[in-house]
Amino acid sequence: MVRIYAEYIEVWYAQRRIEILPRLRGENGHCINYRHVIDWLVRKPGAFENYRYKDDLFPTSQFRITYDLLRNQYDPKRANKQYLKILELAAKDGETLVNDILRFLINQADEINFEIVLQMVTSRQQPPSITEVNVQAVDLTVYDRLLKFDVLMIDDFGYVKQGREEMEVLFTLLAYRYERGSMLITSNLPFSKWEVIFKDPMTTAAAIDRLVHHSVVMELNVPSYRADQARKRKNKGK
Repeated sequence: MVRIYAEYIEVWYAQRRIEILPRLRGENGHCINYRHVIDWLVRKPGAFENYRYKDDLFPTSQFRITYDLLRNQYDPKRANKQYLKILELAAKDGETLVNDILRFLINQADEINFEIVLQMVTSRQQPPSITEVNVQAVDLTVYDRLLKFDVLMIDDFGYVKQGREEMEVLFTLLAYRYERGSMLITSNLPFSKWEVIFKDPMTTAAAIDRLVHHSVVMELNVPSYRADQARKRKNKGK
C-alpha cells in the first residue's frame, strides 16, 4: 500500500511502513536509493561505470572523495568493484559508521580500500570525532550583492594557489551561496585533491559537502579546447 502526502509518499507492507520517498513533480524526476540497487551492482560491477544514475550513488561527500581516491589508486574496473563493496557495507552495516570511517581514512591513511574499511567495520572501531571547523567572520555585504546574480561561475577552480585568508573568503562565499543561488564551477582537480585549495581536510569536506548537495557533477575526459585551438592556428599558419 502507498500513502500519498503533499511532499512525500509512504510505502507500507504487512501493516509496517518500509519506505519514505520524496514526492517528485514535473518530468524526468527520479529518486534513487542505493540500498535498492547495490546488490545488483555488486553482482554486475561493469554496469556502474556508465550507470545513468551514478551520481545518486554517492550518499555523502566522503563517499565521492573515496571513489576519486580509488580511481587514482586502481584501474577503473577494480576501483568500481572496491567502491561498490564499500557502498554495500554502508547499506548493510550502517551508512553513518562507514561514512565516519571513510572520513578518518581520507584524512589519516596513506591508502584506502574495501579491506581496510571492512576491518574497521567488523571491529566496530570508532574513528576520532570530527574536528570543529572555525572560520573567522567576514563582512557579508559583498556576498549580499553577489546574490543578485542568478548564476555565479568560477572557472579553473583551484588553478591558482591561495593563502589562508583567501581560502576563508572562498569558503564563506560557497557557504553563503549554498541553497541561495546557483553556481557553475569548473576545475581540473578531483575532489580528492581539493585539500590544496582549502588547506585542511575538515574545511575541504565541509566545502565539498555544500557543493555536491543539489548539484550535478560532470566529468569530462576530453582534450583541452585551448590546446586544440592552438594546434589549429599553428597548422593554419603553415
